[in-house]
Amino acid sequence: KNAFYDALPLSISETDSKSSKQVSPTIHIGDYTIPVHDDYNIMIKKNVEINDALKDKVVMQLRSGNSSTIKKGTWQGDWMLSSFDELGDAQLFIDTIAPVIVPVAWKNNSLFKTQKTLTLKCTDAISRIANFTATLDGKWVMFAKKNDYLTYTFDEHCAAGHHTLTIDVTDVAGNTAGNLDYHIDFR
Repeated sequence: KNAFYDALPLSISETDSKSSKQVSPTIHIGDYTIPVHDDYNIMIKKNVEINDALKDKVVMQLRSGNSSTIKKGTWQGDWMLSSFDELGDAQLFIDTIAPVIVPVAWKNNSLFKTQKTLTLKCTDAISRIANFTATLDGKWVMFAKKNDYLTYTFDEHCAAGHHTLTIDVTDVAGNTAGNLDYHIDFR
């Protein structure tokens, strides 16, 4: 109710899954160019038998034009419920792969003399990064995010000397690349 600006005929169809990670048909919902005013609910039934551990790793994806939105829905029996504010193609995927963290232009045990920043690239194969936490010597530090890149600008929390940078990254499905320790020296 109230998701659309006006009454409209909404075409809905489905096609078979195309990927081994996909556990539902693809549901085609309307024309992605039609604007949506507010979130609306989508329920998709899984069409593959999966155990409870894998069921917990299922995410719902909505592709709308060139964009893709991934959400962790809630299960109601064999149906997953989620909500979106765009039309497009929706399907369920199993995501069991942890995010990948890659230092950009530095490596573990690096010495930082003239650099003012430290950058990491964090990506996920299927879903998206849901949580990123960084601590320097056990104390939280702030990273700026731009697309898949996270950058820490050295500040008063990073005095000269040896430091341990601990990174924890979790994706939407709950997969974690966690407690990765990098040892750095800042001069």
